[in-house]
Amino acid sequence: MSLRTLLVDNYDSYTFNLFQLLATVNGVPPTVIKNNEWSWRQLQATIRDQTFDNIVISPGPGTPSNPNDIGVCKSLLASDLGVPILGVCMGCQALGLAHGATISRAPQAVHGKVSAVVHNGHALFHGITSGSEFEVVRYHSLQVDADSLPGCLEPLAWTSGAHHALQSAAPTMGIEPAHSANASAADQDGPVLMALAHRSLPRYGVQFHPESIGTPLGYQLLQNFASLTQAHLGLYDGSTPLPGIPLPRQPKHPSSQQQYSTDGAQASTAEKAYPGPEPSCGGAKPAASSKPLDVLWIHLPGALASVGSSNDLFWSLYGQHEAHDTFWLDSASRDRGRFSYMGGRGGPMWRRFTYRLPPVPCTPTPQASRGGLQPGTLEEAHAAPTPDAMLFLADRLIALDHHTGSEGPAHVQHVSPDIKEPTGESYEVCLTTALARCPAPDARILYPVLRALNPAPYAAWLSFGAQGPQICCSSPERFLKAGQDGWLEARPIKGTAKRHADDPEADQAAAQALVSSEKDRAENLMIVDLMRNDLGRVCQVGSVHVPGLMELESYATVHQLVSTVRGLRRPDASIADCLRATFPGGSMTGAPKIRTMEIIDKLEGSARGVYSGSVGFIGFNNAFDLNIVIRTAVCNQGQISIGAGGAIVVQSGVEDEYTEMRLKARALLAAVGACDDPCHRMPAVVNEDAVYC
Repeated sequence: MSLRTLLVDNYDSYTFNLFQLLATVNGVPPTVIKNNEWSWRQLQATIRDQTFDNIVISPGPGTPSNPNDIGVCKSLLASDLGVPILGVCMGCQALGLAHGATISRAPQAVHGKVSAVVHNGHALFHGITSGSEFEVVRYHSLQVDADSLPGCLEPLAWTSGAHHALQSAAPTMGIEPAHSANASAADQDGPVLMALAHRSLPRYGVQFHPESIGTPLGYQLLQNFASLTQAHLGLYDGSTPLPGIPLPRQPKHPSSQQQYSTDGAQASTAEKAYPGPEPSCGGAKPAASSKPLDVLWIHLPGALASVGSSNDLFWSLYGQHEAHDTFWLDSASRDRGRFSYMGGRGGPMWRRFTYRLPPVPCTPTPQASRGGLQPGTLEEAHAAPTPDAMLFLADRLIALDHHTGSEGPAHVQHVSPDIKEPTGESYEVCLTTALARCPAPDARILYPVLRALNPAPYAAWLSFGAQGPQICCSSPERFLKAGQDGWLEARPIKGTAKRHADDPEADQAAAQALVSSEKDRAENLMIVDLMRNDLGRVCQVGSVHVPGLMELESYATVHQLVSTVRGLRRPDASIADCLRATFPGGSMTGAPKIRTMEIIDKLEGSARGVYSGSVGFIGFNNAFDLNIVIRTAVCNQGQISIGAGGAIVVQSGVEDEYTEMRLKARALLAAVGACDDPCHRMPAVVNEDAVYC
């Protein structure tokens, strides 16, 4: 029998990781509602009608004592309805609070760290070894006070020993994290209550996160909850938990280069299954006789070498008229990016689009009544100096293959219109600032200098008309890629350390320190879990996985920790659905995403504009590849601005964060300085094979 679960989302960024696990365990996807989407009367009616077999209450920001944070879950837990309930993290705290326990500050705020757990053998932990072999990921700064538990609540599990950062299963680039023989006092927080249960009602809570990539036995725990639900429904005697449904085999992902790429080999039938771009603004559906997309292209082997370099090619073809309305998606490092695309004003379908979000209204809106940002709310409190979205419809372009040195001009001949701050509020806040000045250097000089100093796999030049802006981007980070075969891939970066090019021993030590950094590994795990959640909104059940976790990538100026998250897109998920589920990139917000964005909005006090957004392409063939806009200069109306920042977590230090921010801006500041130098001369040859950041 498939179980029907209601998953109540407390506006968390890990809820859809729970969704994926529950869908696997139950055999059918759960129904997801926000905690203020249904009234208590509506929820009560569905429970009495036996619409759902059990309920899971998600984690969330804030505290269960705040009605705005916990929503309808407060009434649910205060009722005596007998439906089985599992509360996770804040859901566990809400369960304790509803039955008379006290919520207090935890001995330490533990975010993105792993702890061993001991338990008392309760059926919720059937088949799970107690002690050092049972490690879980924790994200919390509040706890249910174990000494305050009333007689109706039974403590089930506690932390054992120190907490530590998650370790990768294999060394990265030959470097293994250093393991401390003895945990420091800072990593000891005593036995903290990790699970509880009601003694007479089928209600359970776990303080840790069973859905995290770092909690390998989380699936077993949710399977045990399913078995307890089966017993409650009288489907078996409960003497032994049911075996449940085994984890499905993950679909195989075709190997691919990390690059701007439209390649979609093995697409065959998948190409027809995924909805393409749709007409916006209520555009009418085309007639069935509309002509389909037709791409004409020419392959020119060896042509790139004949013109010198891609830099020479771009400026000779598109440098006239001050390079207005031009683009260059510039994969300038061969081993991490194969294809580049460049173009300008082209054929008859060429268009430039710009869009600005409407300002926040002066009067409260339904979305604002909860006191926070809501998904899908298209409003902004701070107006950016640049448009919020800028796009080209490019029907003519040049694609450069850096592996073969060939180029291929292409143009679209026909296209069918239907191608279409307080405790508990945040684990990690990605706080940024902007370095700005007037006047701005000539962007046409700045970008060639920047790519010579700092070529990157997801670099880009964009110039939007005579009014600008001009964007000079040297990003090393992929936001999201999709192939025609339906696979989605994100590659978040968290963790940066300066390289020492003239001192190999110091350079190796810096890499070792980064790989072993408790702070950086915790940051990376938080964003990996967030990106798993975001992909889980639009991906097939069981397909979201992490083939690369906290891998070291070394560039000319920095070492970085990079993870790879992949999932197979559902056939009904459009490109817009994928972007809506994932944007903005979690590595530039923090987690939980929505509440953290509210905090950022108050702290930064201005719009980021282009910085921390995304640049790339969306194709008519269902492929897209988008970067995270970092290491970027924006020239607009005579001013240049450079965004830089870092993730603020509980282990952050002011001086360390400031130093990291300056490190990330260093290459851009050097490029600007070179443009300011009247004696500046560009290198005679740009190294197209160099790998920098």
